Amino acid sequence: MNHSAAAFKTREQLRGFLGELSPQFSKPQGKFVGDMIYGIQAAQDVKLSEIARALDEPISMKKAEDRLSRMLWGEGIDRKISGVVAGLGARHVRRDTLIVIDPSDIRKLYAEKMEYLARVRDGSTGEIGNGYSACLALACESGGRRVTPLHMRLWSSEADGFTSQNDELLGVIDLISAAAKKRGVYVIDRGGDGDWLFDGLDRRELDYIVRLVGRSGRTSPCAWSWSKGSGTGRCCCSRRWPRRTRARPCGRSSRAI
Repeated sequence: MNHSAAAFKTREQLRGFLGELSPQFSKPQGKFVGDMIYGIQAAQDVKLSEIARALDEPISMKKAEDRLSRMLWGEGIDRKISGVVAGLGARHVRRDTLIVIDPSDIRKLYAEKMEYLARVRDGSTGEIGNGYSACLALACESGGRRVTPLHMRLWSSEADGFTSQNDELLGVIDLISAAAKKRGVYVIDRGGDGDWLFDGLDRRELDYIVRLVGRSGRTSPCAWSWSKGSGTGRCCCSRRWPRRTRARPCGRSSRAI
């Protein structure tokens, strides 16, 4: 492997990304964001002490760490970065691009005093434990290999201003749909079988595919699809969806997924 070529490519990619970010920030904030991105990559760690060490600035480690810690509290930095990332990813989203929304969680098995530590359900084991809720959004083409990141959000039900998990998930969808100008087909697997989500997607006039779970808890073998150009829900096998799903009388015609 040619490490020099890889390092050069990484630096160019970082420079291009920071070029997209820089108009959103003041000069100090822009420097901070660049330092954090470079430091995380160089240190392969997210702890401020390791990032400060990787930056190798001509000041004491304590002052470097204090600077990073102080800048982390800057108002709206995360929102601005999320908007830029979603906008860059949305350039690759076409009408039939799949936008995968994956609600998840991060378990903190041994944490006791982390800020806003909440109780979450581990999606892998079904156990309840300490951690944070999360949602990852990616774009890809059906049958393709390229995956484009759109958004990653982490939240706590114990944080100030938290309303509900549903609102957080719809907030992710709102951010992406605004950046992609409502293009794409939203694909939701775990946690997507609920009228609150169907209603939210219908109001936003978005295409979507959701895996349904029956009342017995068993997953349906068919993925139910709904299109903003569709008036009736249909399975991917082209059968009409069972009547347990309430009707949506709008009289529009469906298109094949």
